[in-house]
Amino acid sequence: FIKLVDSSTYGSKMPRANWDFIGNCVLPIPPPVEQEAIAEFLDRETERIDRLVTRKQELIERLKEKRAALISRTVTRGLPPAAARAAGFPENPTFRTSGLDELPEIPSDWKVSKVWLERVARNIEYQDGNHGELHPKTEDYVSDGIPFIMANHIVAGQIDFTICNYIEPELAASLRIGFARTGDVLLTHKGTIGRVGLVQENRFPYVVLTPQVTYYRCLRHISARYLFWFFQGRYWQDQMYLISSLGTTRGYVGLLDQRALNLILPPLPEQVTIASYLDAETVKLDALVATVEAAIERLQEYRTALITAAVT
Repeated sequence: FIKLVDSSTYGSKMPRANWDFIGNCVLPIPPPVEQEAIAEFLDRETERIDRLVTRKQELIERLKEKRAALISRTVTRGLPPAAARAAGFPENPTFRTSGLDELPEIPSDWKVSKVWLERVARNIEYQDGNHGELHPKTEDYVSDGIPFIMANHIVAGQIDFTICNYIEPELAASLRIGFARTGDVLLTHKGTIGRVGLVQENRFPYVVLTPQVTYYRCLRHISARYLFWFFQGRYWQDQMYLISSLGTTRGYVGLLDQRALNLILPPLPEQVTIASYLDAETVKLDALVATVEAAIERLQEYRTALITAAVT
């Protein structure tokens, strides 16, 4: 029935069906006793399937919570003992007072630093995209060229080049700022707050950012891959959301606000090891989530097929 009605819809932005068409659809009507039996059967069976789906959705939430907790703990307290031992770091490092209310202790050889301090030290640079009249418009989009990256184009920790917009290379070259390169860490700071990505290897000389996205380029003493994971940790995300909640109804953490945010930085060798550890462990958790999501999809397909078979 859904496919039949869908076949009659019109309008691209908000598809709608013609009521006369729906009113003239032919329906198979069993005898009343059989209708009741079919309905009772489907009530029972779909409830059972829905319970299974709910349990699997709860499992996905727990796996995502475990992933978030793993990242947050590792980028603020270091590697778990077994991983630290395997990497040649102390299993039980000493801690010192951090001076931060939200994070009382950090390992004694780690440092707390402001974003602007790391910029002044030439360890990082950061910049968002063009504002105002230099901002490319919809009519500037082309089918191929230089990627023009908005917040929603950052998917699963990288740029999804299949859904982003493109602008002419000549237009891109005329812009002042916002040129991100392979290896830069991307952070969304307007509207969508705190989405994180890393510019992966690609065929483009650079990508151009909108004012929604900031790139962080690691120059020395800071691993880009560590920064990618640190930005996903609860401590950094809480800083972002606290600032964004103080502004307008649409969240915003501009460059001036970002410069005052705190970074928690282990020595560079430990940064690299932490990043490698999180790369490996999150892949395992992501694979589990994907497996459960596939199971949910199969259950939902079975539910639809069961209903269709019973009512026809």
